Amino acid sequence: MDPRGTAVGNLATAKFAWYRSGMRPQVVVVVAVVVAALIVGYAFVAPSGMATLTRLQAEEKKLADDVAQKKAENARLVGDVQLLKGDTEASKHALQKRAREELGYVAPGEVVVQVPDAALPPAAPPPPLAATTKPQEAQ
Repeated sequence: MDPRGTAVGNLATAKFAWYRSGMRPQVVVVVAVVVAALIVGYAFVAPSGMATLTRLQAEEKKLADDVAQKKAENARLVGDVQLLKGDTEASKHALQKRAREELGYVAPGEVVVQVPDAALPPAAPPPPLAATTKPQEAQ
């Protein structure tokens, strides 16, 4: 016999009748699927969701490529600086070459010959001036 009384015992039995009927596992599965679908949907739709993650991953890859490119350029420039600061014959030759090509310097006693670019077409003659006529007067 139920120590709380018959009315409470019958109420408890009626409350959990659905549990004993075998319906509980189906309801739990349906609720779990709905909750999982809501969570996945929120992950895609939320401002901090998959779209943002994909965009940030693409940006990270681009920045990593930029960093690698800048490191390579930096290494090349360090090599150039070491070459130009050196006291060897190659350093002097490289320094003279840079001065000639980039700054247009000429050593004493040298003659500069400039050759026009063959890729440029010859300049076209200016168009002839149109004959000027007097405007006709209105009659």
